[in-house]
Amino acid sequence: MYYASPLDRQHLLRKRAAHRIIARCLRGDRGEFLMEKARIALSEMERSDGPTPYVRGWQDLFSGDRFDVARRIVMRDEAAEDLRETSPFMKLHGFDYGQRMSIVLMDEGSEAKGGVAPKRPDMLRFEIAS
Repeated sequence: MYYASPLDRQHLLRKRAAHRIIARCLRGDRGEFLMEKARIALSEMERSDGPTPYVRGWQDLFSGDRFDVARRIVMRDEAAEDLRETSPFMKLHGFDYGQRMSIVLMDEGSEAKGGVAPKRPDMLRFEIAS
């Protein structure tokens, strides 16, 4: 994929890392809870933006189970990248699609390591607010 600037690539990597964490949560104990929250966020997106192609894409994806959603949102193809750009999951955690994301890719002990970001997204802390 072509990136117009290094910031574009960084944005893509942050979205992908966030969705890897979300996919892990979807496979976990509270996956159904997370799906329900995302469905609510998607319905709000539809109310505000109308029946756009990205809303229909997410509705089609949400017609499957949470494990299908978890598989799809971490794929590396262009369609998955488009989905991540309009993700209702990013609305759940104080993020907004189309705005700068404030994801910190540092684990708790990173100061002792010289501020090095973890190599794997599963090393990040991520909690689902009730």
